[in-house]
Amino acid sequence: TMLVKLAAQAIDKAQLYKEAQSARNQLATILESIGNAFLILDRKWNITYANKQLLKGLNMKIDDLIGHNVWKLFPKAKKTKFYTMFHEAIKKGTSVEFDEYSPYIKRWFIIQAYPSSQGLTAYYTDITERKQAQELLNIRIQQQAVVTVLGMQTLAGMNLKDLMNEAVSLISAILKTKYCEITELIPEANEFVLKAYIGFNNLTIDRSKFLFKPNTLRAFVVDNQKSLLVDDLTTDTRFRETTLSLKMKIRSCACVLIQKKNGSYGVLSIFDEKLSKFTREDIAFLTSIANVLSMAIEHHDTQIKLKESEERFRMLADTVPVFIWMANVEGNCTYLNKVWLEFTGRNLDQELGYGWTESIHPRDREICKDNFLNAEKAKKPFRMEYRLKKYTGEYRWFLEYGLPHYDADHNLLGFIGSCIDITERKEMERRKDEFIGLASHELKTPVTTIKAFSQLLQRDLKSTNSDSLFYLKRMDHHIDKLTNLIRDLLDVSKIESSQLKLNKSVFKVDDLIDEVVLDMQMTTS
Repeated sequence: TMLVKLAAQAIDKAQLYKEAQSARNQLATILESIGNAFLILDRKWNITYANKQLLKGLNMKIDDLIGHNVWKLFPKAKKTKFYTMFHEAIKKGTSVEFDEYSPYIKRWFIIQAYPSSQGLTAYYTDITERKQAQELLNIRIQQQAVVTVLGMQTLAGMNLKDLMNEAVSLISAILKTKYCEITELIPEANEFVLKAYIGFNNLTIDRSKFLFKPNTLRAFVVDNQKSLLVDDLTTDTRFRETTLSLKMKIRSCACVLIQKKNGSYGVLSIFDEKLSKFTREDIAFLTSIANVLSMAIEHHDTQIKLKESEERFRMLADTVPVFIWMANVEGNCTYLNKVWLEFTGRNLDQELGYGWTESIHPRDREICKDNFLNAEKAKKPFRMEYRLKKYTGEYRWFLEYGLPHYDADHNLLGFIGSCIDITERKEMERRKDEFIGLASHELKTPVTTIKAFSQLLQRDLKSTNSDSLFYLKRMDHHIDKLTNLIRDLLDVSKIESSQLKLNKSVFKVDDLIDEVVLDMQMTTS
């Protein structure tokens, strides 16, 4: 009976073992069928199970893992979220989920870890492609931001040298490359000049100029007018290694052309010690930066030409013997030449804005301001006369002309004008007026007297028919003509306004001839 019981128990145990083994095999099959990596740890952090996906990722065999402490087997993991989050799950008894990069498998995972009384079970979902796509998107966003920032700095008038230094620094940071440079082509010297760089030092670069030689990277880009991407400089037969590239151990590079208005400015280049470091997307990024730099260079060249033009204008304006000024659209004075400042004895800061009006005679000041503002509103030329105070305290008369100043798009920039001293002319006009007044009195008085005596004689001889009466009437007629002529010649208002005109009237030539003959006969008889 005892043997039967023992035999029955043995059969039951065998059956249970068989069922357990079958269950374990079934579970293993299920776990192996899981597409994601799978790991089971006991409470002492020993590995009790790892599926094929995990073994494949680690490039290890099952015997290399089972029974080994996971932190001793993979010590680098202790500095990652694997260590902190696994311990948190065991300590709190709650499941955790996190993403982390495996330094052993070299891929990104989302890990779901579930604690139990036996230990911890972890599932690994590979998200490397998603992470790479997100990282690439972030890089592109950062690149666009860099291009935007540099573009805004260009529009804000940032110094070209500072802009170039900023560009190479940002490019190096975004593309995670050690070396970046901007070189300018100097055609007449047949060389490139280093304008901005990062990553180089006195040991790797001992000069700032490079000869324009065939079979070099920069020369290739300029000669072919296109970008260049090299995966391995040591095997690319198009180029020869230079002392500089050997010192820096450069393997890969990317170069793009920087254009300017009338040709090539130079080359923007990045280098790295790794093979195949750069991509076509990086070339596109560099090209965008090069376009911004081209705009900045053109703006810089324009500013230099404008500055040179302004300097020539100021030099000319300071040498001519007339006052020259400039004002903006708001009517504020922005420039006065040296002649004006020397005359008034004031400095430029005092005269800018509406400071220049302080030297104008108080009686003329408001009229001048109103005339200028009216011209500015009408956008038309103007002229005006006013008295200006000299540094000695003397007021002198000036005639001012102002013209509207436009840009290339016919937008009003302000006014530019000149002033000339007309004090002597004003004095001559005063003397002329005095002379005309005196001449008017001196000429009209005797003519008026002659007219009166003529009329008296005509009245006395009116009752007679003598020839004398006829002569008096002829004289009186010519006195009237002389009076009118004197009046017209001495009409100051007509002379000043250039309106003195010849009065025309219809007459008969025969009558004129008869009158002339009669006058001649009377004066010669």
